[in-house]
Amino acid sequence: MSDDMSLDLPNEYPFKGPTTASCLIQALGLSQTDAAVFFSVRRDTIKKWQSGKMNMPEVLLERGFERLSLLMKLAAEIAQDYVEHAHNESIYVAYIGLPTTEQMRRGMLPSSKGFYETFFGMIMAHAQSGDDSKGGLTMAICEPSEDLDSTNMWLPRLLAEDIDWSCISMVDEDDLCVRADLDFYAFLREQLKALKFTAKGMTEQNLEWASGGPFIDIPYLPDWLHEAHPELSEPELELLDTHIRLRIPGYAKTTDQLRGDNEATIFFVGPDGIIPVFDATEGPEDADMNALNAALAQIIDDVFGSMEALWLTVQKQV
Repeated sequence: MSDDMSLDLPNEYPFKGPTTASCLIQALGLSQTDAAVFFSVRRDTIKKWQSGKMNMPEVLLERGFERLSLLMKLAAEIAQDYVEHAHNESIYVAYIGLPTTEQMRRGMLPSSKGFYETFFGMIMAHAQSGDDSKGGLTMAICEPSEDLDSTNMWLPRLLAEDIDWSCISMVDEDDLCVRADLDFYAFLREQLKALKFTAKGMTEQNLEWASGGPFIDIPYLPDWLHEAHPELSEPELELLDTHIRLRIPGYAKTTDQLRGDNEATIFFVGPDGIIPVFDATEGPEDADMNALNAALAQIIDDVFGSMEALWLTVQKQV
């Protein structure tokens, strides 16, 4: 499965040909901003995937279409729930309720209007078609409700799948790359703000940040580590001393320079060595600066105000 980099369409063709990535993103009902969150990349990367300027990584295409397939399957099952309820109550118009903000938060559901338009559209299409014995059901959307009732029967089914619909988080086949999600960035922000880190390899005379040089370590025990080491108990996992390592290159004197850097600066230090926390590039020929450095730069701006302020704070921690 891969995107065509270009399509040889006739000059009079009414629209530009879609890419595999644009079909997937559109089918999920995601805007470019929503898709950037969903796939943990920059919005510019989404634009390149959709336009065909850059191929979307195969693993993300596969996982994205897996979720789309599951969403379509669930829509058919949920529609049947509504049709059966309507038949039992002898009604011909049913209401499907939007989720509340709290339900979205607790269930890790997207806050994207397009996602629900697409998902509800799938449900309505199945309900409208019905079957020969019960006929079709007309449905309309109603306001959110904290109580689970006949309007939001879709919610338990979706949540029962126990899937984080807000972001694709993954470890690659070789366990070498972890895709960072929103919780990871929140954790990183909280730890830096609370000054819960140690600085190593730094002297007062040398604040230069370079490969293999000074760095910041933050204790970190990711949820997926237990899956990687099922033979270990929780106390044994904690003894592995896993942590996040921030390594900011010396030439990045400002956060804007950090945003423009094309090398990852956040690493996960696992029991078997240091591996990148996040890497969204396919290879040198399609290398696009991933979202990691941009997210880190924003966190530094929010917590410290500038790169220089971060360095001064770190120096006090030594």
